Order: sequence, then C-alpha cells, then structure tokens
Amino acid sequence: MPAQSIDTFASFWTSCPDAACILGTDGRIMATNRAFSDLLGDLVGVPFSDHASLENRAGVQAKLGALLAGESSISFYSACTRPSGENMLLAWRAWRTNREAAPFVAVASSAEFLREGEIRMEEVLRAHQIIDTSPTFVVAIDANGATVFMNSTMLAAIGYARDEVVSKNYLETFVPAREHALLGSIFQRLNSADKTTLNENHVIKRDGTEMLVEWHGRPIFDHHGRLQYFYGVGIDVTEQRRTQNALLKSQQRLALHFKQSPLGMIEWDREFRVVDWNPAAERIFGYGREEAMGKYAQELIVPEAVRPYVADVWQQLLDSRGAVNAHNENVTKDGRTIICEWSNTTLVDASGEVMGVASLVNDVTDRKKAEEDLRERERAQAQTIEQLSVPIIDLWEGIIAVPIVGTIDESRAVRMTESLLEAVVKNSTKYAILDLTGATAMDGSIANHLGDMIRAARLVGSECLVSGLGPALARTLVELDVPLSVKTFGSLRAALRHAMRVMRT
Repeated sequence: MPAQSIDTFASFWTSCPDAACILGTDGRIMATNRAFSDLLGDLVGVPFSDHASLENRAGVQAKLGALLAGESSISFYSACTRPSGENMLLAWRAWRTNREAAPFVAVASSAEFLREGEIRMEEVLRAHQIIDTSPTFVVAIDANGATVFMNSTMLAAIGYARDEVVSKNYLETFVPAREHALLGSIFQRLNSADKTTLNENHVIKRDGTEMLVEWHGRPIFDHHGRLQYFYGVGIDVTEQRRTQNALLKSQQRLALHFKQSPLGMIEWDREFRVVDWNPAAERIFGYGREEAMGKYAQELIVPEAVRPYVADVWQQLLDSRGAVNAHNENVTKDGRTIICEWSNTTLVDASGEVMGVASLVNDVTDRKKAEEDLRERERAQAQTIEQLSVPIIDLWEGIIAVPIVGTIDESRAVRMTESLLEAVVKNSTKYAILDLTGATAMDGSIANHLGDMIRAARLVGSECLVSGLGPALARTLVELDVPLSVKTFGSLRAALRHAMRVMRT
C-alpha cells in the first residue's frame, strides 16, 4: 500500500467516531481504534464475543460464527457493560476484507444511532429484568445442550450462581440420569418442529435434593431455520404433586373401603335418589349398582307401611344437617321384608348447602330374630322359675303342701296366693299346709302375707295349717303380735298326720 494511502487509513482509523476493530480468523480482536478503547476498554487479544454481557455472548458467537463460516457481512446487536459500569446496546456491522493480515472488520453504530440503541437497550434490560425476576423458572439451552441462560428465580431455587451454570450441559448437570432419555426425546421433538411442549421432570439442586418442575418449552430458530436454543418456563410443582398424590391415595383408600366394606354404603342426592351403591348394599337388597342408580329410595327398598317414618327421617336430615340413626323395615328385590339399622349423615358443601346424604346400612334381621328368641326364652325361663318358686305338693288326697323358702316380697306373695287358690279349687283340697321350714326370715310384712294366704284359702273352703314354725319364727310372730288364727306344728309330718287323722274321723 502506498505511504499516502497508509497515512490516510491511519488518520481515518484514529479519528473515526465509531468503535471499530479488526478480527482474526479465530474470532479474536487484533486491533482497535481509539473510539473502541474509549467505549469498551483494551480488549486486544481476547475473543470478540467477550465484550458482550454473559447472557448475550452465545448470540454474538452465533452471529460471528456465520461470518467466519462464509457470510460476507453481518449486522447484529450486543448488550454490554462499559468499564464504567454503564450498560448499553451496540449496533454492529462486520464484514470480510480481502487482506489476510486483517480478514474481518467490525464497526459499531454512530453516536447518533447509539441513542436509538440505548433506548432499545433500556427495553431489552427491562424485558431481561422482568424475565429474571419472574416468579416462574426460565432457562435457555443451546442446540448442543449447554445452558445459555437461567433466571434468578430458578438459580435461587437450586442454589447456584449464574456464572456457575452458564455453558454447563443442562441434562448432565441438572436432570437425574433416569430422566435423560425422556428429556432428550422432548428436545428432539422441539428441534424438528416449531411447537410448544408441556412436560414434567425433576431438577437436581446443589444439595443433591430434587424438585419436580412443570415446563412449557419452545424452540427458537434463526432466519435460516437453524435451531438457536430451546427455552422453557417452569413452576415448582413438588408440593402440589405431593398433595395431589396424597389426595389420590386417600381417594383410592376410600374407594377401596367403599367397595370392601361389610356394611352397605349408599350415597343419595337431595331428592333421595341413589348416587352410589356399594357391593354390600347389593348383597343386602339384591339390586345391582346399575339397577339402583338414579332410583328413589321409596320405590326401591322402602315398604309402604314405613314410608311416612322414612320420610320424616329424611326431612330431619335435610333440616338438621347432621346425623340421624334409624331402625326400620325394608324390602329386598325378591320381596323379602328385612330389618335394617341405618346411620345417615348429610353431605354439606363449602357454602353450607346440603348436597345429599351418605348412609351406612346393616341388615339386622337375624340379630333381631335372635334377640326376640332370647327374650322369649328368658320369659319362659322366668315363668318356670316363678313356678318353681311357688311349688304346690300334692301330699295326699285332699291335702297339699306349700313349701315357703327364702324371703317373700309383695310380688311373690301374690303369686303364691294365686297358685295356692288355684290348687285348692282344682284338687278340692281340705287342708293346705304352709311349711315354713325353709323360710330364712320373718317380719311383719311376711306375717301379713301369710295371714292373707290363710284367709284367702279359707274363703274357698280349705283350712290352712302352718308347719316348720321354729322357736325364732314363733318368737317373732309373738313380738309382732300377728293374729294368724291357725293351727301350727313343729314339722310338716306332724301337720300331715293331724290332717289325715281329722279326715278319717
């Protein structure tokens, strides 16, 4: 080059108001003019993309790569931070030269255009701030799987700083090995189509624990259709899924309990129609679930005789919003009448409105029959015991004995009197011997009962004799001054001998 041309170029290079630099084939800065140095500092020898901010370097590298690969010229923006700390956006134009010593030249936009760039930089920074502080996770991954960007929300959640994650292989660093194949297939689909995807995968935190993230992902392509990067927006759904899984397990347990419960379980709507009907209810009433669904209780299992009672129970449930128990007859599919025990509870929504009723039902027909049989046996046993407690002994023709054992209360005295009079009339008894040998006590009440028995027997034509009256009982009668007006004997034998002798004469 002639000396004059060299001087002219040197003068232009030095006085050019725009930042300019010469780049080598390796993408490093070979030389800069004064405007470049004033703007960005001394960057000779470093990769051209290093002037850009960390988040913007991948984009600058991609653009420069196109120039190195054969493009004659390129235009692009780069966000950067000046040595003074000021953030700015530069508009670059770079092109090939025909000189091996200076293969590429890159020049930033003029000061006038830089103002427009600053305005756009503010917009970019604002957008970056919104994305960086978004309550959702945001991550960008290039076509090689390297992490290009991760917002502060996600960084805080996993415990990393930004410079620790940028350029790291996302799958190998943040995704459990068991999910690599799944996420790899998702990336493959995104690479082949400009579509969004929805998926969940676990993210490994710095401390080794995992969180489950729901991702909405999308690919970004350049104007040639080549994939630049994937980006995903996600939320931590760990607790949400844990709650959902717990709820699902609870519902499964309830469903299993509903299905396997030995008690009939029926859900009714507000109109008393079947909403659900478990297998135990099928066994009790004979109707399958599909047969029962939607049917009114009154027409399905309630006999006409008890419908007013059941209607009253139903109204109580709707009015009280609580629990009401009931025992009533029901009718089965084959026409049998059974007795059922019902435990009913109203189902109320969050606003307090009654949605329906849940019922537990147990067929107690056999139990009720067993209870009635038991009561009948108890009544029979009581009658037998009662009869045994007032024994009438036929000693001789016209002579009976009534042994009195233990104590005598009002009810027993009445039974003894009734039995005595019945035996006297039935057997045409002349003598009735009241044997007190087994009596354990004597008081005024017992003495009065004896007197009543003696007078009653006399009214139907029989004379009473009292035997077994020992010294203690005799002394008590004297002390009580009870006028029995009857012959007494020390033993039953003596009383019997007396009665037989009188009857022979």
